[in-house]
Amino acid sequence: MVTVKKYGLKIYNWKTDKIPDAAVFVGRPTTYANPWSHVKGLGLHKAKNAADAVMQYRKYTEHNTGVGEMARRYLKGKNLVCDCVDSNCHAIVVMELANEPAPPTHPMVQEYVKKRKD
Repeated sequence: MVTVKKYGLKIYNWKTDKIPDAAVFVGRPTTYANPWSHVKGLGLHKAKNAADAVMQYRKYTEHNTGVGEMARRYLKGKNLVCDCVDSNCHAIVVMELANEPAPPTHPMVQEYVKKRKD
């Protein structure tokens, strides 16, 4: 189990942890599953290692905004469950997506937000 202090939430390992009823599984074959894997025979895409798989998933979610929108809608404030829980687990990215504000999507909005920050 990993505690993500920023959100006060936990990510459980379905193989080793006692899972609370309200926790949501985000591994394969769910919508939130990471299509990259360093384990032979898993995932749609090959990653160099676990950290690379998480990095590729993060990039994927930046371009596939539907994952973040669904996470914010259905997973905000929820504990998550995966089978690879450690510092290199895509569930951390899913938790960030679920609990952070949605990024601006239109280029003009992005430019406006950037200027406001500067």
